[in-house]
Amino acid sequence: MLKPLKMLGRLAALACFCLCATWAQAAPQDYQIGPGDTLKIAVYENADLETEARVLQNGQIRFPLIEQVSVAGLTVDQAEDLIARKLRDGNFVIHPHVSVSIVTYRSQQVSVLGYVGKPGLYPLDKPTRLSDLLAQVSGVLATGADEVVIQRGEGERRQHLRIDLNRAFVDGDPGQDVEIRAGDIVFVPKAQVVYMQGEIGHPGPERLERAMTVQQALSAAGGVGPRGSERSVHIKRRDAQGLFQVHTAELDELLQADDVLTVDLWQYYIYGEVQRPGPYRIEPGLTLQQALVIGGGATPRGNNKGLRIYRRDAKGDTDTLEDLKLTDPVLPNDVIFVKERLF
Repeated sequence: MLKPLKMLGRLAALACFCLCATWAQAAPQDYQIGPGDTLKIAVYENADLETEARVLQNGQIRFPLIEQVSVAGLTVDQAEDLIARKLRDGNFVIHPHVSVSIVTYRSQQVSVLGYVGKPGLYPLDKPTRLSDLLAQVSGVLATGADEVVIQRGEGERRQHLRIDLNRAFVDGDPGQDVEIRAGDIVFVPKAQVVYMQGEIGHPGPERLERAMTVQQALSAAGGVGPRGSERSVHIKRRDAQGLFQVHTAELDELLQADDVLTVDLWQYYIYGEVQRPGPYRIEPGLTLQQALVIGGGATPRGNNKGLRIYRRDAKGDTDTLEDLKLTDPVLPNDVIFVKERLF
C-alpha cells in the first residue's frame, strides 16, 4: 500500500515541477530558439543538472554531461525532447523529464524608433502585429505622424513598408496591420506641421491633419486675433524649385506640409499732416477718403491732393503709390502719408 502512495506522490511532484517550469517563462509553441536567447533548463530529480545557458552564435548551448547541444531553430518542446534524448542515450539519466523555459529573448527582436512612448528593442516572443507592438511601446506620441515606416531585410532585399495608421485602425483595413518580423526596424516619424504667425490666438507650429483647410488650421491655433481678419491670411509655400511663393489664402484651401500661414494686421496707418495720426482698423470697402475722415482730416498745413501710400507686395517689398484718387481702396498694412502744402 505504501508503494502506490509513494508513486502518487512522485507523480504529483512531477506535475508540480512541470507546472512551475511552465509558469517560469511560458514561450509560444512556435517560437524558434536563436542565438542570444537565454534558457533555463531543469531535469526532474536531478537538481545538479539545473542550469541557465545562453545560446551562442553557432546555435549551441553548453549543458552538463552532454556538453554541446544545438538548439537554434528548435521550439521549446523540441529542445526538451533533444536534451532528454541525449541524457537517455548517454545513460546519464534513465527516464529524464526535461523542462526548458526562456529567460530572455534576444534572437528575435524588433527595433522601435521615433515618436513613440517607449522606443527601444523589443523581443518577438509570440506572433506580433503592428497594433500589438504599438501597444507595447505605449502608442504614438501626439507629435508623431499618422504613418509608420517599417524597414525590413538587408542589402538589395531591403524593403520600406509605409503603413497608414488611419487606414489600419480608423478604417479597419486588416492589410495595414501587418505582422512584425524579427529584425524589423519600426520608425514613427514626426508629424507634418504648418506654421502659424501674425494675429492669431496661438502662433507657432500646428499639426497638419489629413485634408486640413486654412479655416481648420486657424481654429486649431485659437482663431484670428482681434486685430486680424480671415480676409487677411496669406500662405508662404515653397514651389517645385524650392523658392518661396506667397499668395492670399482661401478659407477652404487645403494646406501642405511646412506651409507658413500669416494673419496680417487688419489695419492701416496714417501719419503726416493729419489731425489724429496712428493705426486704425480697416473696415471692408474702406476708401482713401473715408480713411482720412477717420483720421480727423488733414491739418491746415496738409494737402489732400498730395497723398502717398506705402504698400507691401506679395514678396514683402515696399512700393510707393502716388497720384492717388480719394476713391481708391485702402488695403491692410497700408501706410498713408499726408504731405505738407508747399505754399
